[in-house]
Amino acid sequence: MKIDTSILIRFINNDLPAKKMEEIKVLIKKNNQIKLRLEEIKNFKKTFKKGIKRIENTKIPGHLEKQISTPNNQFNKEKATKKTFRNFYKIAAGILIIFTFGSIITLPNKTYLSQNSLSKIKKNNQVHIFYKEKTLDDFLSKNNNCSKPEEFIDENNKKVFAVSCKKN
Repeated sequence: MKIDTSILIRFINNDLPAKKMEEIKVLIKKNNQIKLRLEEIKNFKKTFKKGIKRIENTKIPGHLEKQISTPNNQFNKEKATKKTFRNFYKIAAGILIIFTFGSIITLPNKTYLSQNSLSKIKKNNQVHIFYKEKTLDDFLSKNNNCSKPEEFIDENNKKVFAVSCKKN
């Protein structure tokens, strides 16, 4: 069986079938050249990882960082301002939608009142509202200075009687 570097790397990473792994272990024990090559690959892997850690921990000098990052910061600021304006329009649109739906929900009640306006009743008179005809009749028998009652239907489809009386 021929063993090259790629097979040894796969052996280190346990990326081979179990049967091949056992064969390679036996060959490594018997052959010193394969053993040395395996140690070289392991050492290279360790030094490579250490080098990456060193690079990650290395800081760029301040003056170089300023020179490199200045154009990007300006670009990022422009992007940030554009994003805030986009978000502002989204927020404004959301508020407008909320007010629109709110007005649509409340419009039927206002429309109902405008359709059944108390047109015959004068504004400077006192208005009395009754839900029962009996209480209306009792009130009218006691008060002579009231207009004829107007009949309306409220939101719950009940009859409502309105009477205008002159203030004393």
